[in-house]
Amino acid sequence: METIKENKKFIPHKRTSIRAKLQLVIVVLVCISTLLIALAAIKSILKSYETVNKDLVIALVTRYQHSTQHQTETMQSILEPFVANYQNKKIPAATLEQIKSIVRSAKYNDGDGYFFLYDSVGTVMAHGDDPMLEGKNLLNVRDPHGLPVIELLRNAAQQGGGFVTYYWNKPSDLIGRYKKISYATMLKNTTWWVGTGIYLDHVDQVVGDIRDQQEVILKHLLIQFLVLTVTLIIFSLIMSLYFAARISKPIIALSRIAKKISGGNYEVRAKIERDDELGDMAGSFNNMADSINEKIKDLVHKERYTAHLLESIADGVMVTNAENKIVQVNRAAEIIFNYARNELINKNVCSLIPEDLREDYKVNVLDQVFLGKTITNYNVMRFNKDGAELALAVTVAPIVEDDGSIYLRVHSIKDMTEQYDLKNQIRHMENLKKYFPNQIIEKLIEGDGKVSLGYDRRKLTIFFSDLVGFTELSDALEAEEIISILSEYLTSMSNIVYKYSGTLDKFIGDAIMVFFGAPTTAGLQLDAINCINMALDMQEKLTELNQSWNLAAPLNVRIGINTGFVTVGNFGSDIRLEYTIIGTPVNIASRLEHDCKPGYILISYETAQLVKDKFILHEVEAIKLKGIYRLVKAFEVVRRV
Repeated sequence: METIKENKKFIPHKRTSIRAKLQLVIVVLVCISTLLIALAAIKSILKSYETVNKDLVIALVTRYQHSTQHQTETMQSILEPFVANYQNKKIPAATLEQIKSIVRSAKYNDGDGYFFLYDSVGTVMAHGDDPMLEGKNLLNVRDPHGLPVIELLRNAAQQGGGFVTYYWNKPSDLIGRYKKISYATMLKNTTWWVGTGIYLDHVDQVVGDIRDQQEVILKHLLIQFLVLTVTLIIFSLIMSLYFAARISKPIIALSRIAKKISGGNYEVRAKIERDDELGDMAGSFNNMADSINEKIKDLVHKERYTAHLLESIADGVMVTNAENKIVQVNRAAEIIFNYARNELINKNVCSLIPEDLREDYKVNVLDQVFLGKTITNYNVMRFNKDGAELALAVTVAPIVEDDGSIYLRVHSIKDMTEQYDLKNQIRHMENLKKYFPNQIIEKLIEGDGKVSLGYDRRKLTIFFSDLVGFTELSDALEAEEIISILSEYLTSMSNIVYKYSGTLDKFIGDAIMVFFGAPTTAGLQLDAINCINMALDMQEKLTELNQSWNLAAPLNVRIGINTGFVTVGNFGSDIRLEYTIIGTPVNIASRLEHDCKPGYILISYETAQLVKDKFILHEVEAIKLKGIYRLVKAFEVVRRV
């Protein structure tokens, strides 16, 4: 037994050949090389992904910041002209309501984008998302992380404008909280600040989706690399080198593409057509570039929205630079000046002003605006491209940059030509007010065809009045006193005539002739009723005047009224015309006044039939009037019903 053990003890071990060792070394080297290549490739890919993702986030956030600031400054430029005239003054309620309406109605980004207006203490003045917040103080409102959002926005606005990033809900999702960046700035001449914000969850979503794709691809790639390592150990170092070279080339290409994308070239695409993970990676890069490109287009769309907002303004709007060249113009300005947009762009704004007014416009408007002032309602008369005269009211306001510098100015132009022509028309018609009430003048100015001053046959109600006792009074008082009493009497009576829309035909000493129904009519019956009401008011007014005059014997008035067909129109010579009436009914009204007792109103049967339901009448005996072949039935007006 011992001998056998000793023999076993000295049996030689099987040695590994050098070739096997070399093969093992080669395999190990191939494995290590493959792993190193894999690690280097993965590291390069991870670094490229990190660079692309970081640059993508920066690019998108920067674009959102620019868009938010641009939206806010556009709203600022729209609102500031409303408050430009009220420095240190209370802004009228109507103007304030206009400002609030603009802030409430302005939307963008499918309704998720809205504007808000606060005062200096954090009270909501207007809110585009939730009007119920208006009037509430939200200074102490905080986001889910405890950030005092409103206070920070107010501070940023008071420091010249700035950004605040926080978490907030959406109009479309009142429960969720989304990352949001807002920009706020002050409204000039007020303690108010306006702002808006853009949600950043799209950025996180885009980057998160891309990262998920990257992780999946990297996992698949790692598995492939492990499989590739085993394969390379089997197939030799040459194959490992071959595959390493094949793998590294597209990775380097993708890295270069990633650098181009991070540099802002969003049109570059990976031209790698492979049916493996590297092909998927190239597709991922291309999808990422497409996504970035779409986001950029979306931001451009939002900028175009701002341009559409400018076009929606009814007044003409032009933006000029430091050289007084027009750089932006809306459709309303094209219409006002009758120039195409390409004719106005780069045109010196002074060339649109009459030559004799250009220097004054430059010194008193343009130069003053560059000093930070806002010039409002500067009136300019000019001729447009077709030679037509225009009356313009121009308001020019500066666009102040964050550093206080001014490079651009906004010109708001109102076409006041129609108002100007109307004023001239009214000025030319002023003399008619001596003959007609304001209602008639307005219809004459409107020119609607309802008022005719030609000859016409109409049924009218005619009024005559005469003061009783005025002749005797003239002999007892001085001329100045008589003139004063007569002037006060006729003025008071004229006001009553105009109150009831009568046509004051003429004064004959202290007598008055009025008719109803021409050149305008309220209807035959209503014309007669207005005439009787006017007569009663005249009697009441004379009672008041008698008390103020304190005469020894008070004055009385006789009034005669008749209704009938007369000829109405302009009568006279080539030198002077008078709008009046002629006909027998006029004579009857005059004779009724002569036969009327002082202090009474005597009306004809024709008039009485029109007004009998509105007044208490007392029939008198038929009267034989001078120049009238028949007896005339008459009635005294007692009082209103």
